[in-house]
Amino acid sequence: PDSTYANFAVPYFQEGYVHYVVDAVFSLVIAIQKLVDEKCLNSSTSQPICNEFYPFDGTRLLTILRNISFRNDLSRRNIKFTESGDGIEIYDIFQYQIVHPTERLDYVTIGEYSDSDTTNES
Repeated sequence: PDSTYANFAVPYFQEGYVHYVVDAVFSLVIAIQKLVDEKCLNSSTSQPICNEFYPFDGTRLLTILRNISFRNDLSRRNIKFTESGDGIEIYDIFQYQIVHPTERLDYVTIGEYSDSDTTNES
């Protein structure tokens, strides 16, 4: 689909790699929240982080981060990591073709590759 929106005051085109940034931010936020929940058993909305959270445990955060998995509905991908901490490889497959009815050439997504056959299950 075309990511250019004419109804904005300034023409907008979303860079194709934005979803990677969104996935990374969501991953970190979820891992930090799990760490807070683990350390601060009695946290509340008025005081979400307790004194037991400090000193910050970066090693524990990394362990949590490497073990999370979740569905990001914005990118429509399941996010998870390998044992070494790498993300699951997911690639869109594009074909350069004539797009009707405008008859212009553009890249069209025709498939997806994943190194995990369950990565994009709903």
